Amino acid sequence: MYAKCFKRILDFLLSLIALIILSPVFLIIAILVRVKLGSPVIFKQERPGKDEKNFTLYKFRTMTDAKDKSGNLLPDSERLTKFGKSLRSTSLDELPELFNILKGDMAIVGPRPLLVRYLPYYTEEERHRHDVRPGLTGLAQIHGRNTTNWTDRFKYDVEYTHKITFLGDLKILFKTIMKVIKKEDILVGKEQILLNLDEERKMNEIELKEFDIETVNKYKEEIKLYLKDVLDENGISNDNNKIEKIMGEMKQFIEDKSAIIIGVFQTEKLLGFIWGYKTSTNDKNRIHINYFVVDEKCRKQGIGSQLIEKIYEIAKEMQIQEVELMVTTKNATAVNFYKKQGFEEERVKLCKKI
Repeated sequence: MYAKCFKRILDFLLSLIALIILSPVFLIIAILVRVKLGSPVIFKQERPGKDEKNFTLYKFRTMTDAKDKSGNLLPDSERLTKFGKSLRSTSLDELPELFNILKGDMAIVGPRPLLVRYLPYYTEEERHRHDVRPGLTGLAQIHGRNTTNWTDRFKYDVEYTHKITFLGDLKILFKTIMKVIKKEDILVGKEQILLNLDEERKMNEIELKEFDIETVNKYKEEIKLYLKDVLDENGISNDNNKIEKIMGEMKQFIEDKSAIIIGVFQTEKLLGFIWGYKTSTNDKNRIHINYFVVDEKCRKQGIGSQLIEKIYEIAKEMQIQEVELMVTTKNATAVNFYKKQGFEEERVKLCKKI
């Protein structure tokens, strides 16, 4: 009864009251946005609502119109100003969505309205998040906000659609207010670790496969460029003779089956590879990672993590106790990446126990 009748009435009344009470705040923020970011003050974007019908979402603008030399807009993270970050971290940029609630496009509580371009990437189960009006906040937002992965976010969204109650909405609203006050689970700009849904699910289409001599010959030029990149990053000389020598070693290790070389491919394009070999010291068998590189354009998209996971799988199958690698401590980015994958630091050596 609440979901079918009273929820919409309450949404209308509460959004109307909120708009009246918060009108001075609206005015102040609008002036600040106009002064600091320019016009337009309100950001408008099409979003899918109930039954996947599009509506125009309203927010306060948080980014500039900065462009590169070619006239293309810079990435979102570079156009997001300190003021814009402040609006997002306090959720004040979302206040104009009260007009969406008043109009009936949205509810106070419900699954957050996402981008239209995500629609083709939902599973059939996940599409049920559109059985109800999208919300200003929702069950997913009180379970991690924008730090939760997509699978869990959608699980909470669908769970909400199956059980909508007044007390449940009240609980979500209260927890949301507490999170905003405490500024919990907030990542904005370059801090964000969650990929766009379409990018993440496209990445799931990648294929991991072991290198053979035919693969090396087919992707010879790409492999050389990747080797040059990894040597560059570690401050090692990368002249043609050295690269050719490494390529020769790669083929030799493949032929004598002493190497484990896994490549990552997407529609026949090589996006990177990891090259390790089995070694034994004292009472432990190890896989030592010799070279590991991912296309610069594809970094921070989970490819490197998938390659590392594949090496872990192989290690377990071969009853290997540890996976190790050497990395200069000056390369903080690499050290932090490997530590996130479970490696432990021993001087300049990082090890992952299997």
